Amino acid sequence: MPRLSMAAAPGISKRLIATREALGLRPSQFCEAAGIPRTTYSNWESGEKRPGLSAAIKLVKVHGLTLDWIYLGDPSGLPTRISSKLPADLLTGATR
Repeated sequence: MPRLSMAAAPGISKRLIATREALGLRPSQFCEAAGIPRTTYSNWESGEKRPGLSAAIKLVKVHGLTLDWIYLGDPSGLPTRISSKLPADLLTGATR
């Protein structure tokens, strides 16, 4: 996997928000289900920080995401229940 800079944080932020909304969850529900502190998750959604690998793996396991989706914007491995509800611009890679 390529090394990511903080410049990747805005794209990650948009994908996390869109994914959470596709699942019909509030921010607190999304992060708490994965055992991630609300303030930490808030920093990710605001684009101030990006999730580290161990936290991203928690999201993968709990919500059925993929690391490629979180970090690179590749939706190919996402379950249809999520990908079918995502905005088209995210699926085409416009926010990478």
